[in-house]
Amino acid sequence: MNKLAIIGLSIAAALAVQSADAGSHYSGSITASRYGAYGQVRAARQSADDKQFIGCAAYGATSSSAPTYVACSASDASGTAVYCATYNPSYYVWQSAMAVNEASSIIFNVDANYNCTYIYVSNNSTNL
Repeated sequence: MNKLAIIGLSIAAALAVQSADAGSHYSGSITASRYGAYGQVRAARQSADDKQFIGCAAYGATSSSAPTYVACSASDASGTAVYCATYNPSYYVWQSAMAVNEASSIIFNVDANYNCTYIYVSNNSTNL
């Protein structure tokens, strides 16, 4: 293979690597208050501090004596943390919590008794 072909292949490889990181991207800090939180899972994980996190979990049991519930929690850069749980959630609330992954943007609201009153999950490449 001649030098010109090698240079051409090297340039093509470099351009391919650069285009792999192309695309729209959004990364913001977690926002948390007594009333709820919002933010992206990956942004929390890649934050410069060790305080930010956000996520939801769904718990289920085969026994009727153990409650099924969904819980969400978050903390912002200042350490403000919020948590909520909903026992015996509807199917749709359960599915929202189960959909959380590394590409998730999450919003959840909390009432005075720490019940989750709203859970929104959006999975999108812009969150990566």
